[in-house]
Amino acid sequence: QQAIVQSDDDLLSELESELEAKTTEMILEKPLKVSNGPPPRPPPMKRLPEQTINGICDLSLLKDVPEFKKLQNDFDQLMSKHDQQQIEINRMKGLTIELDETKKQRDTLQAELNAIKTSSTEDIYMAQIKEMENTLAEQSKEIQAGKDKLLAHDAAAKRAITKLQQELKHRLDQVSKMYEDCLREKDSMVVKFAQGESKILELQKTIDKMDKQIRDSVKEKDMMASKMKNMRVEFKAMVTQLEKKTTDHATLTKEFTAYKDNISSQDVKVKWATNKLKAEQDAHKETKEKLTQMTNRFKEAKEETNIIRRDCQAMIKTYQTSEDIKSVSLDKELQKKEDELKMQIQEKTDQDEVHNMVISELESLKKKHKELLEELRIYKDKAQCLDAEHIRSEETLNKFKEIIQRQKQTNQELKDKVEYLDNVEKDLNHERVKCETLREQVQSVEEQHKDTIAEIELCRTREGEMLELTQKLTAKNATLQSENTGLATKLSTLTTDHQRLNELSQQLERRNNILSEQLSEEQKLRSQEADISKKQLEAKSKTIAELTTRVEEEKDENKTLKRKHANNIKDLTRQLQQARRKMENMESHIVGENNPMSGSSRTSSNGSLETAVNQNSGNNSGPTSRASSQEPAINEDLDPPVQVVEVDRQMLIEKIVRLQKAHARKNEKMEFMSDHIKQLLDEVQKKSKIIGNYIMREESGALASESMDENKLRSEVQAQLVKKGGIMASVYSSHQSDGHLNLELSLEINKKLQAVLEDTLLKNITLKNNLETLGEEIARLSQENRQMQLNNK
Repeated sequence: QQAIVQSDDDLLSELESELEAKTTEMILEKPLKVSNGPPPRPPPMKRLPEQTINGICDLSLLKDVPEFKKLQNDFDQLMSKHDQQQIEINRMKGLTIELDETKKQRDTLQAELNAIKTSSTEDIYMAQIKEMENTLAEQSKEIQAGKDKLLAHDAAAKRAITKLQQELKHRLDQVSKMYEDCLREKDSMVVKFAQGESKILELQKTIDKMDKQIRDSVKEKDMMASKMKNMRVEFKAMVTQLEKKTTDHATLTKEFTAYKDNISSQDVKVKWATNKLKAEQDAHKETKEKLTQMTNRFKEAKEETNIIRRDCQAMIKTYQTSEDIKSVSLDKELQKKEDELKMQIQEKTDQDEVHNMVISELESLKKKHKELLEELRIYKDKAQCLDAEHIRSEETLNKFKEIIQRQKQTNQELKDKVEYLDNVEKDLNHERVKCETLREQVQSVEEQHKDTIAEIELCRTREGEMLELTQKLTAKNATLQSENTGLATKLSTLTTDHQRLNELSQQLERRNNILSEQLSEEQKLRSQEADISKKQLEAKSKTIAELTTRVEEEKDENKTLKRKHANNIKDLTRQLQQARRKMENMESHIVGENNPMSGSSRTSSNGSLETAVNQNSGNNSGPTSRASSQEPAINEDLDPPVQVVEVDRQMLIEKIVRLQKAHARKNEKMEFMSDHIKQLLDEVQKKSKIIGNYIMREESGALASESMDENKLRSEVQAQLVKKGGIMASVYSSHQSDGHLNLELSLEINKKLQAVLEDTLLKNITLKNNLETLGEEIARLSQENRQMQLNNK
């Protein structure tokens, strides 16, 4: 029975401990909930009708709004918390029911025990009474000692109970104060609720008004949007028209400038043609005067020949019977006179041809002059038309600008209206949100009031429970104090161990921090060293690569230089042999020739040489190459016996070195010139294509320049010189046609030809630049023509 009583007591003690813990938690949590806790769960949301105040028909439209999503998430979280609290409340109710049942069982068991004690047990337990009396005496002593202890425990328990009662009173006072505050707040919230309802009614009226305004504004907005769309379409059309007009204006201005440039160039050409006409007229007058002089001379020569013929006939008639010697002499004189006549007739025919050429050139120049004047008139008319069109386009531009400014003003007004409507919508939404928040606050206040009433009733029930618990706590305090002392000793030992372990952990943490700092510093140093070593490695690898490339380049240069030197030595030996042969041939020619050339013929040949070189400077790129190509032909024609002459080796070596240097310079010049010629050829080919396309569009013969006619005349003069013979005939032909060609004369000719070559090179460079500019202008003109064609289309 004692074991049953002890088990019942244990169960009761466990249940009481759980109840104490729960009550203390509830007492501590409730004021927090009133003061600082989260707001109570809002009432369940009513399902919205099919058509709300705002005119929204479906809730699916609100699902995409982020604020609605946030509110829904918060509502779900609050519902989950409410469910958890409901489960805890149900569990607490079950525990209270179990406690009541256990109390009832305890009361029944105690009543049975009292009945058993009061029942007559003398008859049953007579034998054991004596032993029990002895044990009772001993136990009475123990009971007195236990009573003393219990009195001490009771005093301590009473003290603890008084403290608990004081704490409970203090907490009850706090709860009462909080309850009074809640009542005050409730009254104030009722007043606020009434005020809020009045405000809500006013806001509903304003909302209705705003809804009407919003509907009107929406209609106006739609109207304005349609107008804006129309205006945008019109604006885009106007912009496209403006762009077209601007492009037309730009093309017209470009054409106008081009026509102005053409007119200026045509004016320059006309001036140049007039000057040339004047010069040609002056030359024509001079040629006419020369012709008259030649005709007079021809007449005089004819008269002289007629007189000579008459004299001859008279002499023939008188001296028919004379000697044969006189007749022969007369025949010779007659032949001489006839030869002179033929020469004069040839000169006259040449002069007639030149006169006819000059007349034809004059006629062509007159035709060109007339054509240029007609083109000038056409260009002037076009320029006037372009000026008129330019003025019209500027007027249209100004009109379009005014229209655009008006459209901008209207657009700005529409934007201002739209912004005003947006602000009105924002204010309306803000007021609606305020109304909803006020409603939620009122509902939360009502729920708080209900919770406070329920808490007060719980506190009253708990007061009775706490009084019962205080009686049981006195019994438990003794056991708790003994356990407390044991736990205190254990706690002291554990605190000492904990302090020691904390000190050790702090020391280890310090060491770890120091080691980590050292490790980070070492890592930084190693990373810096690695970066430096990488940079050094990269620099060394670059230098090694550069050195290897230099070594390879120098090896290649050495190989090429060796080959060049070998080729140069071979060329020099061949040139030395050819020079020796030339010298011997020239010495043999100089010994054979005794008749020196006259100064007049030399000067005439030099003048004809200069004119011919100026004509054929593009074809004769190097006189030295022609001389070298002509050397084997001369050597083949003249092969005298070669005499071997001993020469000093030092002189030969010095000459060879000089010749090698000169040859290297010439080779470098030749390489430079060949590269330059290649570049020029490439550029000329590119630009010739452009010029060819440009010429294909023009009429045939329209682009023929006067230099072509001059080239024809010069080529005819050169042909005549070749036919007649002389020094220049030997220069222009492939074989020597004059025996008066000296070494000195040939050197002079070579020097002059070299000077002419240098001039032609400079001219070629300037021609290259001119061709580049011409190509750029042609490209620009072609682009403008394409744009004009596209615009016309």
